[in-house]
Amino acid sequence: TIPKTYIRGVRFIGAMGNEINAAMSGEPLKIEVEFHNGLQKDLNINIGIYDSVGEKRLHLSTEYVHHDKKVLNQDGKVVFSFLKCPLPGGQYILNFTVWGDGERLDWVRDMVKLSVSDGDFYHCGKIPSAAENHILLDYDCHFA
Repeated sequence: TIPKTYIRGVRFIGAMGNEINAAMSGEPLKIEVEFHNGLQKDLNINIGIYDSVGEKRLHLSTEYVHHDKKVLNQDGKVVFSFLKCPLPGGQYILNFTVWGDGERLDWVRDMVKLSVSDGDFYHCGKIPSAAENHILLDYDCHFA
């Protein structure tokens, strides 16, 4: 049976605002999640991003970013945005959960795969090694 509240679809959006099949490290990335909220509960939508060996690399949640906003509309979408894709080159699997009023309403494992190409994340002409970097962070340093 189809749950009354569920994930309807997922799209990846690139720097130009178009749908993409693969992302690049350091480039803008949006993950657009469409949902149906048949129960019209206040929702939290979560994404678990796993590498090719099943290790969790990121956890994204509306609970952390928009915890003060109520999501009661019946049909809608939420967009998770990265100014720079923090994942090094590789294959990733995305799992989704939807929670409403403390109850898990939907859980979809291995719903979408995301391929990420190595990119010049730090704009220095060097590609960070995926073996040494599980997540790429934008930071600064200086000698004092």
